[in-house]
Amino acid sequence: MKKASLLLIAILLTASVFAQVPPAFNYQAVARNNSGVALANQTIQVRLSIVQGGSALYSETRSVTTNLLGLFNVQIGAAGATSTTGNFSTIQWLNNSPGMSLKVELDISNSNVFTDMGTQPLTSVPYALAAETAKETKNLATRPLDVTTVPNTGDVMRWNGTAWAPFTLPASPTVGSVSGLISNFNANSPALAFAGPTATVTINGPQDVIIATATGVFGHLNAAPQAVSFSMCWSAVPDGSLLNTFTPVYPDASVPAFPSRVALTATGTLTNMPAGTYKIGFGLRNKSSVNFIANDAMTMSYQVIRK
Repeated sequence: MKKASLLLIAILLTASVFAQVPPAFNYQAVARNNSGVALANQTIQVRLSIVQGGSALYSETRSVTTNLLGLFNVQIGAAGATSTTGNFSTIQWLNNSPGMSLKVELDISNSNVFTDMGTQPLTSVPYALAAETAKETKNLATRPLDVTTVPNTGDVMRWNGTAWAPFTLPASPTVGSVSGLISNFNANSPALAFAGPTATVTINGPQDVIIATATGVFGHLNAAPQAVSFSMCWSAVPDGSLLNTFTPVYPDASVPAFPSRVALTATGTLTNMPAGTYKIGFGLRNKSSVNFIANDAMTMSYQVIRK
């Protein structure tokens, strides 16, 4: 029975075939008999398999004719194979865990009985096939794609000024409104206090923005108009003892003597807040020595924008 040995010469990338489908790479070797003599000018069969984790992703059989030195060349993946299994064009070259290898088998007697000549890891050169795939898709509208950021399910591509990158669409904004009566502000209350109904909102952190608007109708028991300061305000939950202002803070307003009334409106934006739960509402400071008229109406609308 004839035996064969195989001397590997090179595995080379063939750039010229990238423009066609399927892609391919060159394989070149010298076939020798068991005595080390080159099988010159002989037609033999070679079976080449791309193996990963013990399974063949693709295999092809070719009939080749050696030259005077026993040298033969094939293009793995190109046309001309007598038989194939698997699909060369669908190999995921980027998925190299475990690593891919090339298994070589020879049939020097053309009897369809193949001798295993060994398996060797594929070097980095054939993985240029993966780079070619990336080359075909790395640009969108002539601008580069971010191919390193891992997207979340449902992400879209958005231009970030440098590249097209995955972007998670913001959740729908939280929208709400409350209405009720204005609180009875006692005389000489210099501290800010909620002047009417409040709302409790929860945010996910600095990426969220709270926008609120409140309008209340105010009158004063003093015989003359009185100055008050007001703003949209917030306090942490559960500790609501300290009120803080939204942006902007409004200048003082004049509240007329009862039975006259004035409508005061405040709109504020709250940004860069840590994740948590907050109480929001219309905040007011009574600077006079006389009480406000209670039981007038106030309404507030708000939204939390998820970014």
